[in-house]
Amino acid sequence: LPTGPFFSACGGRVLRSEDVLRCSERRLPPIYHRVQKSMKRYQTTEEREAAIEKHGRQVRRWRSWAVRTFWGGVVLGIAGAVWILAAEGRELPDVGQYLSGTTGTLWALAGVLLIYVAFLGQQVQIIQQQEELDLNRRELEATREEIKGQRQEAEEQNRTLRQQRFEGTFFQFLHSHSENLRGTYLRLPSGDVLRGREAFRALRDEFTHAFSESSSAQPDLISIEQIQRVYEKFHSSYHWAVEHYFQTLYRLIAFVDQNAENPLAYMGIVRARLSSDELFLLFYNALRKGAPPELKILIEQYGLLQQLPLDTLLANDHRGRYAWSAFIEQTEHAAPPH
Repeated sequence: LPTGPFFSACGGRVLRSEDVLRCSERRLPPIYHRVQKSMKRYQTTEEREAAIEKHGRQVRRWRSWAVRTFWGGVVLGIAGAVWILAAEGRELPDVGQYLSGTTGTLWALAGVLLIYVAFLGQQVQIIQQQEELDLNRRELEATREEIKGQRQEAEEQNRTLRQQRFEGTFFQFLHSHSENLRGTYLRLPSGDVLRGREAFRALRDEFTHAFSESSSAQPDLISIEQIQRVYEKFHSSYHWAVEHYFQTLYRLIAFVDQNAENPLAYMGIVRARLSSDELFLLFYNALRKGAPPELKILIEQYGLLQQLPLDTLLANDHRGRYAWSAFIEQTEHAAPPH
């Protein structure tokens, strides 16, 4: 008589092989669902390793019981068949009936145990697949982080190269501006030749003289059109001395505005190299009709006239031709003077 969970689950009656199969069909779904329910996703490697070890022990135990049940059926079948054939009045149909009730039943039970072992093996495979998936995910994240670091490093290198190229061009512009300043000259009626900043001081005096000759007794009332006409007349007389200088200065300022990551710092370097005489002529040069329209905007944006003494202007209201931002440091919130 078979004993165990299948005997008790099927009403406690004597089981034949077909009874075990029918009973196992009813028992397999709950077993399968319990196995599937236990197939949770383990979060850590330690949990997965412990689960694999646990299920491995269960697989070995139940597989051992399945093998024992199988060979138990074989032994009982052989022994029973010999005993039946040795008894008087027993025939081969009696042997078949005996084998059906013993060996067949035990073999059916062994089959059920092997199915359960297969379920456990499937769970072990699922846990191992989870471990492989997590390993692949970690490798993918590490690869992404490495690619991200390489991209950031490449961007930093590109930024450094752009900065180096910008500074190289910027200092070349400064050198050209200094060369233009040194190359500026003015020949006086006495025959003397003034160069560099001395020439600009003389050019400033010439423009002041031209303005005083063309202005009325009240220079504050001169319109912007009159100022432009006076400067155009001065420019036509001395364009060979100032034209190239102011073109180079404008290109330098525009280059810094368009390419520098911190244009205020580099504009400060440019502003520091301009003398008061250069700033004086720059003030009126940006107001003339032939000047680039962006020049006046850049002067106001970066405060390039900060070092210009306002009392040196030809008229008090001329300062109003520019916004106050042209005369103050852009990093400060200074109030306009009275």
